[in-house]
Amino acid sequence: MEYTLLPDLAPHKIHAKIQVHVSRKWLFRGATDSGPLQHVDMVLSDREGNAIYVEIPGNLAEQKATNIEEGGVYDISRFRVCAAKTVFKIVDGDKMIQFTFHTIVKRVTSPPTTFPLYVYRLTSFDLIEPHVQTTNNFVDVLGVITEIHELTPVHVRSQLTQTVTRTIIIEDLSNKTMKITLWADQAIMFNLHDVYDANTNKLILVLFVGCLPKFFKGVYLSGGPACRWYFNPTIPEAEPYLTSANKSNINSPEKDDGDKETAQLDTIPTNKGKGPADTIESPPKRFKQGTIRIGQEMDIKSPEN
Repeated sequence: MEYTLLPDLAPHKIHAKIQVHVSRKWLFRGATDSGPLQHVDMVLSDREGNAIYVEIPGNLAEQKATNIEEGGVYDISRFRVCAAKTVFKIVDGDKMIQFTFHTIVKRVTSPPTTFPLYVYRLTSFDLIEPHVQTTNNFVDVLGVITEIHELTPVHVRSQLTQTVTRTIIIEDLSNKTMKITLWADQAIMFNLHDVYDANTNKLILVLFVGCLPKFFKGVYLSGGPACRWYFNPTIPEAEPYLTSANKSNINSPEKDDGDKETAQLDTIPTNKGKGPADTIESPPKRFKQGTIRIGQEMDIKSPEN
């Protein structure tokens, strides 16, 4: 069957049919992520690695979005092609897709293996601060994990109930660091179960995608529902990290006999190294007070330090 590649889509091609991989899928409930569902968002990629942003209106979510799974491959037809949003862009391109009442979605049972595993556009740490000042677009970053803070309850003025955050510190090849704050479900789901081994000296490289640049006591990245992460991704940009000798030691934190306690990894289900597509059912056990520091002989510290 003849499929249209994503760059060839146009508003007048009303009979176009695409075969795509669902790279990401999340729910948008407004700026605070606590309101009614406004739309379901997705990032789709075709067999040549082209990507596009997709929006399913809230009133069609139950009918059109329920059976679409992150990581699945689908044939999609009878959709609307329109101009891409100018802010909060998650992928490059001047077009986006909107589902309509007539959109047809069919899962591919034996899909080809040519779809990309990752959809990303890396931004260097040096260029993130200008994004805070000039755009509201999402950015993707790559770095070695050096710290993982415990879950921290926070109160947001616009929300009646408290939520939780988790801070992760990553480092690039120039030894520059970047703070990433994950919120709510993303904060709870983040874990290293599949990749952390206290008995080895291997670094943990992580690709964060779908982060919003923010500024509060310095530049940081905020990870909400659109954020995903991939440990030790097989991408060309990862090679310099993997061959760098000065970033090859990972030691488990040592127990402090004083008033500090050794941090423990959360006991939560793994999610193949990436964030949740929707929500989780129950919260995990909390970290003990402290922070996992990954590197050479580092102390454990609380988030206040």
